[in-house]
Parts: sequence; structure tokens; C-alpha cells
Amino acid sequence: LAERFSISRTPIREVLNRLAKTGLIEIRRNIGMFVVTLTLTEVLELYEALAEIEMIVTRLSTRRATLIQRQSLLELSKEFQGLADARDMDAFAAKNVAFHEAIYDACHNRYLAQLARQARRRVWAFRKIHFSIPGRMHRSANEHMEMAAAISEGNEQEIVRLLHIHGDIGNEAFNDFRMILSFSLGGSRSTRN
Repeated sequence: LAERFSISRTPIREVLNRLAKTGLIEIRRNIGMFVVTLTLTEVLELYEALAEIEMIVTRLSTRRATLIQRQSLLELSKEFQGLADARDMDAFAAKNVAFHEAIYDACHNRYLAQLARQARRRVWAFRKIHFSIPGRMHRSANEHMEMAAAISEGNEQEIVRLLHIHGDIGNEAFNDFRMILSFSLGGSRSTRN
């Protein structure tokens, strides 16, 4: 990689070590570094963990967000519909990251925010699959607008209800995602070989 990009080995090593901390790369002493291959079960476990962490973080954000943070979330949420209409999956995914980052910041608990960021980074590679499901971007756009409104109003009961819909790994959209993911991971395997 250092030769390919004409840079020293130090920045390459630093990036690979950061990726190892997120769990995307595995370092094997005296052997090398390898991209981690996740099973369907492991990916679903990551999504389940992310949903639970985001429930806590978002509930805190609903109580603790400043007026400026509440307004920022409302503004961010308004941009999703146009991106969904344009079917711009890359811009939609980037806006999704920005929206969730704003929620993490608004919880005013850096440890929980860090856990949420780590969990979200682990599932990032699969987000495009999720957004490729027909109609999912539009449903997600509506969910984001409703969540931003609930946070803005400080309505913790409503945010809990909405998060059960948005992050529910048992809903119909997630079942579609699970099937598509199963095929992309090489069949319906659910454990390591």
C-alpha cells in the first residue's frame, strides 16, 4: 500500500491499526493483517447491539439536546426526502451518518456516543444494501423527520416508539435486508465454517 500510494509505511500502519480497533481488520502477530469476514449471525448481532445503544443515546438526546441541536436535527431531517426522491444512495447514506452523529452529540455522554459510533462503523459496509431495498429510503426519510420532531419536542415516549420502528430487526424491511445480506455473504450460512 505504501508503494502503491507513494507514501511512507507509518500512515498506512496507523490507518490499519484504526481499522483493527473497529473490528474491520484482524491483526495476526507475525502473519499479517486480514479483512474480517462476518457471518450473517454476526452482522445481525451488530445491528441488534447498534439498535440498543442508539435507543439509550437517542433517549438521552431527547432530554438533553440544546435548542440549537434540536433545530439542527430538524434541518437535517428535511434533506432526506429530496435525496430519496433523487435515489441518491451515497448522499442519503452520508446524510444518515450526519443525522445520527448529531444525535450522538446531543446525548452529551461521550462514552455512549463513542460506543454508538463504533457500532455504526461496524455496520457501515451493509448500509447500502439496506437502502437499496425498494421504498426503504423514503420510509427512512419519514422516520428521520418523525424522530427529529420527537427530539425537538423532548417527547421521550414518542422517540422510544419511533426507534422501535426505525431500528427494529424484526420488521418487514429488516427481513428483506436479512435475505439480501444472506445472499451477498455467500448463501444462508449463519455460523463460521
